[in-house]
Amino acid sequence: QGFVTVVIVINILLMATESHKQAKWWYDAMSNLNVLFVVIYMVEILIKVVAYLHAFFTDLWNIFDLVVVLASIVEISIGPSGAVGLQALRAIRMLKVFRALRLVRRARRLRTMINALIGSLPPIISSLVFMCLLIFFFATLGVQFFSGVRFGAGLNRRNNFKTAPE
Repeated sequence: QGFVTVVIVINILLMATESHKQAKWWYDAMSNLNVLFVVIYMVEILIKVVAYLHAFFTDLWNIFDLVVVLASIVEISIGPSGAVGLQALRAIRMLKVFRALRLVRRARRLRTMINALIGSLPPIISSLVFMCLLIFFFATLGVQFFSGVRFGAGLNRRNNFKTAPE
């Protein structure tokens, strides 16, 4: 587990160094390292499948790892040739970013933080809905109270209180 965690961290750091205009030798090195990382992830998944058999597919994190690795295999097999559309290739490459989420599984404190964030989403959404309702309420009141104000300093045909529906 520790080895794979170190591999994930190195992989994330190398992904962060990718840029649009990088040297050919750097691109080739990154491509080769990407293949190495995918092979390591494949070996990890194969070991887990052999060790856990059917229990492997009951854990959502294992399924997530499998999907990310399969997408990486597809990306490597497509390569720069672009055998599929550019949009599909971009979507597959976006899945590489999700490798970082594998760290959440391994880091207990980070997992606790993520679970707390997910648990706080319903109250946050409720607060946002309430704030939107308040803004709508006061905007409607503002239109009702100030729509009759004559044009003058700062008020004209474009900037006025008549722009919201009554």
